Amino acid sequence: MPFFGSTGIRPRDVWDVMHFNFYDEFTRAGADADVWIEALDDVSSFTPRTGAPVPSSWSLRAGNVIDADASIVGGKHNRHFSIEDDWAMLIWETQLKFMNTSLISAMWGLLSFPITEYSEPLADCAHFIADPAITNTFRVRTYEAAEEETDTFVVLDTDWHKFKMVWTAVSVLFYIDDVLVATHAAQVPLNALINEFLLRTEASSSKYMELDYLRVECF
Repeated sequence: MPFFGSTGIRPRDVWDVMHFNFYDEFTRAGADADVWIEALDDVSSFTPRTGAPVPSSWSLRAGNVIDADASIVGGKHNRHFSIEDDWAMLIWETQLKFMNTSLISAMWGLLSFPITEYSEPLADCAHFIADPAITNTFRVRTYEAAEEETDTFVVLDTDWHKFKMVWTAVSVLFYIDDVLVATHAAQVPLNALINEFLLRTEASSSKYMELDYLRVECF
């Protein structure tokens, strides 16, 4: 069927009905750089954990040197996502847990560009934060022209938690364990963003973030 002429169908109409999913259960036996690009200090690692099924999750480890960083960023099959040009809504959801909740810094979510050393980005982003040096709770953050940050008052612990963002052109909604914990409407990113998980140890001991799954759904 032609896109132009008497049908009245435009290329954008066809694009609008598309629905894109990215889903990773972290069950691969080995690394795949097409899905995740690793940025690891010499003492850090990203490895599968044993379980049933094997592996049941992957572990991001920041090694036993103060300020050692470990991060994974989306590869070519885990692409940039954009609300302004591509999709009307994006739902981002992951389940993870920390094996340690002291002397860590961590962020996970959507960033404009990869960050390999822990710092809060000063560019378009929407992400979760764990930094017990500031608060012993999960925090959320967006950035467009400036920063918007909210304390969720959900206690940082070593339990499994589900973290979800619903991103549109006018807001980012943040959920923890299916409970709405923050709505950001003042600073809403519009540029293309990419998946990232980053963990830093603030001690001379290893710290771990265990990843169960990531789901990104675009409409």
